[in-house]
Amino acid sequence: MENSFKLEILVPSGKIVSTDVSAVTIPTEMGEVGILPGHASYVTTLGVGLLEYTSVDGRTIKSMVVAGGIAQFAGDTLRILADTVDEKDKVTKGDYDKDRSTLETAISNVDTTTPEWTANKSKLERINAIDALMARNDRSNGLAS
Repeated sequence: MENSFKLEILVPSGKIVSTDVSAVTIPTEMGEVGILPGHASYVTTLGVGLLEYTSVDGRTIKSMVVAGGIAQFAGDTLRILADTVDEKDKVTKGDYDKDRSTLETAISNVDTTTPEWTANKSKLERINAIDALMARNDRSNGLAS
């Protein structure tokens, strides 16, 4: 279809999503990027944040958290090779809430130029993105879900 393109989202354990879409917003290390049909060829490193995609009919918007990896748009396919993907229906708030205070303490007590600080900051950004995902209502068939 001329108003759509293929979205593939992969993690080390396998494929998460393979579907036709009309739009995708991805978090990159330099900020959010929107991809529409006919976008120029593009490669970027992923940041930590919400990835959103819209179905071809425009009636469904899905969101998930991605962290790390790369995105490549070529031809009519956007491939997301992510280190991690967190989907709303597969996240339990208690699983990451206890980590938040530990990470906040670790970030405040470590020199910001160390690799440990960078790793802990990235983990905390992922938790904050999961919070945003959990607070968000995906739209499906015009109804919040």
